[in-house]
Amino acid sequence: MRGRDRVLDRLTQLLAEPDGLAHVLSGLGGTGKSMVALRVADVAVTQGRRVWWVSAVDGASLSAGMLLLAESLGADAGLVQGARAGAVPACDVLWPLLEADPGWLLVIDNADDVEALAVTGRVLRDGNGWVRGSRSGLVLVTTRDSDPSHWGRAVELHPVGWLTDADGGLVLRDLAPQAGTQSEAESLSGRLGGLALALHHAGSHLAMPFARLRTFTAYQQAWEEEFAAGTYSGTPSDRDVVTSTWDLSLDQLDRSGFPQARNLLDVLAWFAAPIPVPTQGLDHEVLGRVCGDTGAAAVAPGLQALLSAGLIETRLPSPPPGPAHAGTSGVMVHPLVAETIRSRHLARGTAPTIAGVAVDVLAQATNDLQNVRAADWAVWIVWLPHLEELLTQASSHLGLEDLAALAGTAADGAMALLWAGSYPASLKVAETARQHTQRLGAENPEILFLIDRQAGAYYFLGDHAEAERLYRELLPIEERVLGPEHPDTLTTRYEIARAIAGQGDHAEAERLYRELLPTRERVLGSEHPSTLNIRYAIARAVAGQGDHAEAERLYRELLPTEGRVLGPEHPDTLTTRRALGS
Repeated sequence: MRGRDRVLDRLTQLLAEPDGLAHVLSGLGGTGKSMVALRVADVAVTQGRRVWWVSAVDGASLSAGMLLLAESLGADAGLVQGARAGAVPACDVLWPLLEADPGWLLVIDNADDVEALAVTGRVLRDGNGWVRGSRSGLVLVTTRDSDPSHWGRAVELHPVGWLTDADGGLVLRDLAPQAGTQSEAESLSGRLGGLALALHHAGSHLAMPFARLRTFTAYQQAWEEEFAAGTYSGTPSDRDVVTSTWDLSLDQLDRSGFPQARNLLDVLAWFAAPIPVPTQGLDHEVLGRVCGDTGAAAVAPGLQALLSAGLIETRLPSPPPGPAHAGTSGVMVHPLVAETIRSRHLARGTAPTIAGVAVDVLAQATNDLQNVRAADWAVWIVWLPHLEELLTQASSHLGLEDLAALAGTAADGAMALLWAGSYPASLKVAETARQHTQRLGAENPEILFLIDRQAGAYYFLGDHAEAERLYRELLPIEERVLGPEHPDTLTTRYEIARAIAGQGDHAEAERLYRELLPTRERVLGSEHPSTLNIRYAIARAVAGQGDHAEAERLYRELLPTEGRVLGPEHPDTLTTRRALGS
């Protein structure tokens, strides 16, 4: 019961003072909902209250259990028989007896299929079927369905999520105190995603006298090394035990008419868990590719079904959303769920297709973001963990087309981060992307963009020598692939000169700028902004050599052209005015 104090205190209080609502413990399979209900039942028994526990795994089990309860409370045999025959609403046989005799707890366990809670002619959310609020006693339901619209206004939902590393570490040490320190236990808890069922099986395994693994560290290492390969030999198989809990939920969604939910979860599993994926960026046309014939129209119902089953959660993105997406929620997948799904696709050989859809979702979500628009930088920050996750975890499994798309998105993100002034983050994205997309080949256009972003980050971080080295590595490839007079090639020549100037060699920088100027004038025109930029750079290099009179002349010659072409308040025009004053 580590980490459940708040919900336990609330429910224990309701035993003594029922509030007229039914109370529902909801969450992913394996979070320990039934254990929370069992602890409340223990407290109720200790207080001398009557406790009944009924399974709602299907409608027949629920109805049978409830009618047996009605019989034990003295229900008329004829009414019970009529209810079993369908002549009388079965719930109306039980509930008058409950209301007439206060001081009880009724637990309806495993109500994952809300249809099983329905009574002929009655809707669950109306509160007049099996699940009703009462002031005579406490009705407590456990379910994976977290959708408030399914339960109605007479129900209070209590989410039961995964545990913090600290609480999860305590669970492990409760079960296997000899297996290591609290810090080591917390590390293992984080690796298992704080899922109560996974923690229970890990701790129980480590406590066995003849266990193959004896420490938290050894268990974590075995999990990390063998999980993806499907070879973990714990006893019992931890992965099989834990993952079967949400397989049941997906099977139920299949039977309920939401087969697309499984494929949508497969795609979401390739993003960084448990970091929220912005719902605003989930393109339904892209996701519709995994939804069969109904396509995009099936996406929203499928996501809602996953949410209802507790297989995804909603939460605001972190860090706090910026003005471009204020109030936008995100969807999260439990890390253990995500890792299991990826492992299965890798084993089946379907990872390239599913991960490719995730790449396309990311590309569509960021495609229209503008590098110069500050509001869009916050959007990039929210997507950044998912970009890095796809680079590190999916890139080796992607086809070349999807890999190129991922590299292009990384290049866009690195450029946006440069504009935002997040130079270390930009460098990390560019370097990570280059490392994981080498299969594209050294002359792939996306690889060239990444080298450019990497060099730019080094320049703005002040390492002008490394920036020059990277630009010089890039230049011959661009000359060969794009041509010596391609605009990108000319920009790289400019950046080499600027990096040299940054190292203090203004004479060499001036020489390279003057060598580049006529080519830029011929290719782009004498008044193109990039050409004007070269003229400014020449003047600055001259000033850097101490010839301020000549620099002044060059700035005065440039200024009216910039004012006319760019505008008197353009940043470049203002920069030239400032340089002239200097």
